[in-house]
Amino acid sequence: MKKIYIAVLLFTILISKGQVAFEKGYFIDNMGIKTTGYIKNLDWRNNPNTFKYKISTGSSEELQGKISDYQEFGIDDNTRFVRRTVNIERSDNMDLNRLRTSKKPIFKL
Repeated sequence: MKKIYIAVLLFTILISKGQVAFEKGYFIDNMGIKTTGYIKNLDWRNNPNTFKYKISTGSSEELQGKISDYQEFGIDDNTRFVRRTVNIERSDNMDLNRLRTSKKPIFKL
């Protein structure tokens, strides 16, 4: 009987931690228009290509936004994603003999 209680407790904890909720946030389209809504927080590790959102909490319709259609989106006081084109420095880390001795980076798009 004790094993059943422990199994139910663990299962309940796993279900409660596995829920992904819509959190209050905003998104700015390519025209610069800021819209507030609720964004599905997937706790992204890398830069997302898409995000899901709702205009209001009562809405059952989930909409999907592409990063190419938005300049920025964020979840209030938590996460912010901004689309930018930047130069980065790419070192050749495969061959250590080809590493440069200069500290100045050589940026590439």
